Amino acid sequence: MMTAHAPWNQLPIDILSSIFERLDLEDRIRFDLVYKQWRTNLKRTPQLPWLMLPYDPSSQYLSFFDMYEGKVRKLDLPRSAQGGWFFGCSKVWIFLATGTNVDNLRIFLFDSISRAQIPLPPLSTISSFEENFTARRSGWNPAACIISGVEVSSFDASQCIVATTFYDNNKILALCKPQEDRWIIVEGLLPDGYFYGNLSFFDGELYACMLCEDREINNNQAPNSQTHFITLENHRVNLKLISSTPPPTYLFFAAVDDKKILYHKDCSRWPYLVEANG
Repeated sequence: MMTAHAPWNQLPIDILSSIFERLDLEDRIRFDLVYKQWRTNLKRTPQLPWLMLPYDPSSQYLSFFDMYEGKVRKLDLPRSAQGGWFFGCSKVWIFLATGTNVDNLRIFLFDSISRAQIPLPPLSTISSFEENFTARRSGWNPAACIISGVEVSSFDASQCIVATTFYDNNKILALCKPQEDRWIIVEGLLPDGYFYGNLSFFDGELYACMLCEDREINNNQAPNSQTHFITLENHRVNLKLISSTPPPTYLFFAAVDDKKILYHKDCSRWPYLVEANG
């Protein structure tokens, strides 16, 4: 008589958790990709992330330093991603830009484990793109001169929202869902003299630092934090603006022999949003 077994996707959570805790980061990511409910239901112990090493555009792989295992891992790149520029990571997605000029610039979400490559809308769908994004540097990918920060809301690319800030025009946000045709621009929310800083999604809400251009302003004069509701197709995004006006920081650079000060420079420090998971 044959014994009936429960389907593999109905294994008890405690057994799945026990298996998961014995996996390294690479296998944990593959584990998450197998079945969506595993990713959402499992309680997991945080593991040290990988450090992405400098990428040679002529290379056919990405290199990461695994801080947990203490070794370098090399992951093959698909041909379509080779020669691109990789900038930042959020929720296991690496941001990839291809193209050599603004006219053929394309941006993707790239998963280095599954090698999935999901297109984002062209930046040219942003109104007045050519007029507002003009910074260029010889030998640099154009996205490196345009995009200052990118964040995604979830691991699931079919459900996530992408938020972007820019160098040249730092008073707007751009939002989109992967594989859609255009970016939704958020503007006019900031008080005069303020610009967007660091971004972070938490529990489905988008948090953005609201920084002041005048470093001498009194912190007590900064506007209160604000909440706005942004409509993105059939989805509503809660945007929470967090005001912060850091004071100037004075740095002293000493000579090697510590006998004299070489520089006294007034420079600024900006705050960053950090996700704390306990």
